[in-house]
Amino acid sequence: MKKLQLPLSLDDLKSLELNEFVLISGHIITARDKAHRYMTEKRIDNYNGSIIYHCGPIMKKTEGVYSAVSAGPTTSARMSIYTGKLIDMYGVNLIIGKGGLSANAVDSMKGRCVYLSAIGGAGVIYANSISKVIGVKKLEFGMADAIWELKVVDFPAIVSIDIEGNNSYDLIKEKSSMKF
Repeated sequence: MKKLQLPLSLDDLKSLELNEFVLISGHIITARDKAHRYMTEKRIDNYNGSIIYHCGPIMKKTEGVYSAVSAGPTTSARMSIYTGKLIDMYGVNLIIGKGGLSANAVDSMKGRCVYLSAIGGAGVIYANSISKVIGVKKLEFGMADAIWELKVVDFPAIVSIDIEGNNSYDLIKEKSSMKF
């Protein structure tokens, strides 16, 4: 298991191996469909982040401070159409989600971005990795669709698409199509 401190350099990304377990610490943002569309149509001020987590968290506000109740991954494939543009606009070099991305999205990532899989159904575990909710943008989209900026510590994930575009999900498809 490799510990990663964000932000990551290109050399850090190149060192990540397919199917390797990692623990991430640093700042990330959450983004789902509405946030992706918004981020590609309107530039977010003061955001030059490189990490997007496909997640619709459940947050609790106590005495004016938000904390995460659950923060499991959401399916990434539906965000594929925005991937290349987000990489170009914001320098995104790490995407975390569930289920992989389209072939076109993977092509746009080659040499620039890595995809990590988070485990579906483990929302409470991921919430426990969030040490601080730094802020929120576009709360009017709803809690799950807002853009949450989070500080995470030892956030667990698996390298599923490496910097060269090698894709664990392709390997699963190959194995499932084998005839016995």
